Amino acid sequence: SIFFLLLPVLKTKANEYKKGFYSSVSFGSGKYSGILQTHNDSGVLANYPHSSGFSYEGSIGYDFGKRYRIDLSYSKNNSRIEEGNGTQAFFSSLMLNGYIDFQMENSKWEPFIGLGLGTTNVDGTNTCFEGGVDHCIDDVLTVGVSGGVNYALSNKVDLTSKLTYYKFDDITIIDSGRTIKANDTSNVVANMGLKFKF
Repeated sequence: SIFFLLLPVLKTKANEYKKGFYSSVSFGSGKYSGILQTHNDSGVLANYPHSSGFSYEGSIGYDFGKRYRIDLSYSKNNSRIEEGNGTQAFFSSLMLNGYIDFQMENSKWEPFIGLGLGTTNVDGTNTCFEGGVDHCIDDVLTVGVSGGVNYALSNKVDLTSKLTYYKFDDITIIDSGRTIKANDTSNVVANMGLKFKF
C-alpha cells in the first residue's frame, strides 16, 4: 500500500549520522547555589541563599556524525537573593563544550551527556551596598557538566532539553571597601529549546 511506500520517508533516519554544523537556542530557569560570604580572612560574614531566575542559551557547533559533537555556547542566568529586597546577581558564561550522543535505532529520541570549560562573568553590582569603593564584578573559570535529550521534529530540527551544572572558581568582589569571597559555588540550569542542523 502507499502507507508502506511512504514509511521509510516518514521514519526518523537515526542511522544516517550526518555530519555538519548546527546551532541551538533555548530558554529556562537557573538557580545559584547561594553563598557563605567571607570578609577577608575573618571567617563567615553572612549566608545568602538564592532563588531561581530566568535563563537563556545560544550555541553554534559541529556534529562529527553518529556520536560526537562540539559547540561554543553563551548563556545568561539571573538568580535573586531570597531575602535581599529583590536584588539579584547575573551570570554570563562562555563555554567550549563536548558532547557524546547516544543514538537510538529507529527512534526520535537521542540522549546525550556533555562536558564544558570556559569562563563566567559574575555581575553582583545589584547586590552590593551603595557607597564606598565597589568592584562587584568578577570573571571566573567555569566547568560545566550537562545531560539531556534531543527529540527529532524533522531531519533538520530537534527539540532539545538540557540540565547543566556550572561549577565556579572562587568569586571575589569588593563591596564598600570590603573584600568578599564566595567559595565553592555553582549554578544549576534547566533549559528547553530548538537545535537547527545545517
